Order: sequence, then C-alpha cells, then structure tokens
Amino acid sequence: MATIRKRGNKWQVQVRRKGAQPQNKSFASRKDAEKWARQVESNIDLGKPIEAATFADVTLGTLLEKYEREITPSKKGRAVEERRLSRLRRDRIATTPIAYLDAPTLCKFRDRRNKDGLRASQYDLVLIRHAIEIARKEWGVMLPLNPDTDGDQIAKPPS
Repeated sequence: MATIRKRGNKWQVQVRRKGAQPQNKSFASRKDAEKWARQVESNIDLGKPIEAATFADVTLGTLLEKYEREITPSKKGRAVEERRLSRLRRDRIATTPIAYLDAPTLCKFRDRRNKDGLRASQYDLVLIRHAIEIARKEWGVMLPLNPDTDGDQIAKPPS
C-alpha cells in the first residue's frame, strides 16, 4: 500500500513493495498522488517494469556485455564463460529489451537451445539469470522481479 502525506503545499507518495525498488513522487493535488500510487502498485503487481522508458534501450545483449567486462574476469572458468557469453550475444534473444524480457521469451529460447543439448541451454539460462540478478542488485536496473527467478521451471524442457 502506498503512503501519502502532505509536505508543505505538496502531497508526497511512497510506494514500497517486496521485490521492487521503492518509488517516490510529489504532486500538487492528493487526487493526482492517489492515481499515480494506484498505477505504480498495479504495474508492480502485474510484473511490468516501473520505469520502462528508462530501460527500454537496455537490451539483454548490452547487459551480457557489461557482465562479461565486470563479473566474468574474476571467475576461475572465465575463458569458457566468455565464449558462452559471446555466443549468447549473437543469439536473437540478445536484442530483447530487458524491460520486456519475460518467462515465455526465455522458454522459447530454451526450446531453441535444447536442440544443441539440454546442458547447453541450462548453462545459458543460468548465465542470463545471474546477469539479471547482478543488474538488479548492483547496477540499479529497476525490474520488479527477475523473469527467470524460478529457473528450475524454465530450465526443464516441456513434458
């Protein structure tokens, strides 16, 4: 639930939800503040990105490139991971904007990658999942939830 309070001659709104970044905004009228709060809460509940316009140009490929530059060099198996990330960046899923990456898109990717082997697709999904988690927690990419948080469901091929 949103918190709305009067501060001076403006109304301040704070929306806090588990799994999402806190959102704050000030308005001249209480009516506008309530409307905005409902909209933000609805977007969070539906899993829509809060500030989609801010991250509309950030693609999965861009995220994987930054992950390769900043995270991969400190890993023991960096050479193998660099090759895997390079292949992932050439895949068509890399052009998907992060704000619109969802479980069905990842499932289609998994089904395509399963042709190369189940373990290959699982490794790729693990990399994608970790890159998104790092982006959310350390790089400030505002997504309400990681679309692959339940990786066991996406990593398994359809029955």
